[in-house]
Amino acid sequence: KIPLRKLDTLKDSLKVNVTLWYFNDGMLTIKYYNSNLKKETTIAAYAYDTDSENGILSIVFNKKALYYKVGVASTGNFVLLKREEKLK
Repeated sequence: KIPLRKLDTLKDSLKVNVTLWYFNDGMLTIKYYNSNLKKETTIAAYAYDTDSENGILSIVFNKKALYYKVGVASTGNFVLLKREEKLK
């Protein structure tokens, strides 16, 4: 399970180091943000696709797609990605 939370503040105001996930046009970029240095460092980038009808996110790791069921809290600020072994 991977819990994600929408960043609702400017990242420069963060007091702790965090990992940021950017979903943009089929590319997921994961970055480490150092709050002391106010600097982002790219950790990894992966292609992704969504199946919004079934709430599935597929992320391509090493040429293999991994599937995650997406659960969104009613506020829209929290998401839980739960690994699916196979698509149903």
